[in-house]
Amino acid sequence: ILEFFTISYSIQFLRIFEDPSLILVESSFLNKLINIFSINDENIAIFISILFLFLIIISSLSRLINIWLNSRLSALIGSDFSCEVYKRTLHQPYQFHINRNSSEIINTATNEINNSIGIIQLSLQFFSAIFLISSIIIGMFTINIRLAIMIFVIFGSCYLLIGKFVKERLTRNSRFVTQARERQVKSLQEGLGAIRDVLLDGSQETFINLYENDDRPMRKRQYENNFFAGFPKLALEAIVLILFASIGIINYFLDFNNLDILPLLGSFALASQ
Repeated sequence: ILEFFTISYSIQFLRIFEDPSLILVESSFLNKLINIFSINDENIAIFISILFLFLIIISSLSRLINIWLNSRLSALIGSDFSCEVYKRTLHQPYQFHINRNSSEIINTATNEINNSIGIIQLSLQFFSAIFLISSIIIGMFTINIRLAIMIFVIFGSCYLLIGKFVKERLTRNSRFVTQARERQVKSLQEGLGAIRDVLLDGSQETFINLYENDDRPMRKRQYENNFFAGFPKLALEAIVLILFASIGIINYFLDFNNLDILPLLGSFALASQ
């Protein structure tokens, strides 16, 4: 709701710098507020600016609270998972422990649980974002439905293409990282667990090579994943700038007049961001 009002009234905020009298004509809600607070014509611009600032602050605080709650819930669920994994493992029969590699269990109880927490947190953010983007799109439609549809189609197409490319790389790299981490834990256990024999026969280099053979490729996949995680945002930001620069150039073909083009682009740039 806050995002809807922020997007809807951003164009009113931008228009007051061109002609404050337009606000009285276009927004009945703002007219009621102006009458309630007995704002005179000279102070309309200040009043709209303060109102918009208030919306931005409250909207930003709501986002921060949402992130905090999602992170907290994810951590609590992750704690339940981690404790349950350890509990169930200790209650397994002896035959289970003989047939199961302990490095796999340790990796699951530590690294994989952390990954699960991340997935839960991202899932919660995803569902929150569904409501958020719905409000933003509705707000954009109330401003200019034709431009909103055009931007939605362009952004949606770009997002799907970028997402498909990034997802394939992330999935492939993540599988490799998981397998390499399991082999590393196994190498550490074998090397440190038999440290006396390692020192006696001087086989340190063997275990070091095993560890390095997995470590360097794993780190490479990890920094690739970090890059691809941030890539879509940067790519879409560039698309935003290109799109709005293009709209500014071809605004005559879109039947915008010169008075409306700057506030319109400003409000849609905020919505796109």
